[in-house]
Amino acid sequence: ILVSLYHGTQHFWLGLPLYALFGTTVESLRIVHALFALGVLAALYALLATAGLRPWLATLATAALAVDPVFLFAFRTQSYITLSPAAWLLLSLLFLLRAERDRDAPRAMLASGFLAGFAVQGYFVFGLYVPALALGAWLWSRARSGTAQATRDVARWALGLVLGVAGYVVTANSSSSTTS
Repeated sequence: ILVSLYHGTQHFWLGLPLYALFGTTVESLRIVHALFALGVLAALYALLATAGLRPWLATLATAALAVDPVFLFAFRTQSYITLSPAAWLLLSLLFLLRAERDRDAPRAMLASGFLAGFAVQGYFVFGLYVPALALGAWLWSRARSGTAQATRDVARWALGLVLGVAGYVVTANSSSSTTS
């Protein structure tokens, strides 16, 4: 139970279709880890490009991360468990940016909260970013629409967060029932 609360089981579930396709060998494990790393890189590029960085600078920053030994070695060891939820966190920020710019801000706020919750469910330490993300959601929304709308947007964001961490409840309940 403690291990599944520590880093969740999403790596298992997200990798399961690939393990079914490639088998459970060291090579297939490396392929799955490489795909998790590509997810982090793709999320970083999308966030930087959406934030207004020129495409060549976004590419350069993403490439710099891709060749960073700490990043590379994380996906060669079990450290990928602690790093791959960063993709969900980066996507959460991306949806906050979209909420600031789009007419469909409520849906973007819900998606941002869900992805933040999914990052927390992937590795509990990402929960430390939740207060800053909630404050950022409120500030961006307040600047765009005023205080009352900002409160509603943060409530939507919080609902998404709850939905995103719901995997903990499922994991804890299924772990408890199998140990009983």
